[in-house]
Formats: sequence, C-alpha cells, structure tokens
Amino acid sequence: MYYYKKEIDGEVFCFATEEVVYYDGVTQITKEEYDSYKEKQKAIAEALKNKRYYYKKENAYFNLKYPMTGEGIEEISKEKFIAEAF
Repeated sequence: MYYYKKEIDGEVFCFATEEVVYYDGVTQITKEEYDSYKEKQKAIAEALKNKRYYYKKENAYFNLKYPMTGEGIEEISKEKFIAEAF
C-alpha cells in the first residue's frame, strides 16, 4: 500500500492506494502519517455529527441538526438561544 498527501486550496488531503501515483503536487507519506490524518478526520466527523445550529427569525427560534439559510434568518449562539427561547 502507498500513502500520499495533496494540498488543495490550503487543505491537506491524504489517501492510500495499491499503485504508485505520479501526479504533480502529490507527496508520498508514511503509514503513520496517513493513520494520524485518518484519526483527525474521524474526530472532526464525530464532532460535526453532534453539532447543533441555532437560529432566530423574528420571534421564532430554531434548534437544528443542519445549517439553515434564508432571508431574515440570524444564526445565534446556544447561550442566546437558551436565554431568549425559554
């Protein structure tokens, strides 16, 4: 197995393949570096899985699992949501 990383727009992406890769900007890395990258990505995914989004529109408050957009919708903090919605 071969392990690589590539930077795209300031973000680093790592991948594994059974074949040698010869693309511009792709750098070979160690399995340990790849495993570290995977663990960090797993932690980020876990944190996002439990993330909540809080919004206010006029006198209505929303506690959502996914982001919301629309005219007049204001994203607020959890603290403000709790203080004003209850």
